[in-house]
Amino acid sequence: MSPPGICCSDEGVRTSGTTGAALTSAAFEATLPGLGGPIIALSLAIFAFTTIIGWSYYSERSLQYLFGTGIIMPFRAVWSLAVIVGATIKLGFVWLLADTLNAMMVIPNLIALIVLSPVVIAITKEFFDTRGKSENNPF
Repeated sequence: MSPPGICCSDEGVRTSGTTGAALTSAAFEATLPGLGGPIIALSLAIFAFTTIIGWSYYSERSLQYLFGTGIIMPFRAVWSLAVIVGATIKLGFVWLLADTLNAMMVIPNLIALIVLSPVVIAITKEFFDTRGKSENNPF
């Protein structure tokens, strides 16, 4: 069982009616009074910040590859606006939108898997047929 799970089951926080980050924060606060809440708040803030930076970087590079460098400044403006809007609307909608957009990433990934599977099969077959000698393998 994970540490938050132990906190929730041992302290009875699970039956308090809270969910999500509030439940985790309450569980840690019950187990580590005075420290639990700040630990979860700091962890959540770091996770959110790094997620925003990561998604922004990968989106920017993808758009630059597809449309050239002229798309970077308009994308940054739209992205900055999206961050502000996302921070001010209801959390439930933000999660719904994030989940929907992440689920939609399945479509191009499945297409790429289907299109590239013959290439992967050929490269894998070559690798095993030559026992890796087709690569610059020091072993």
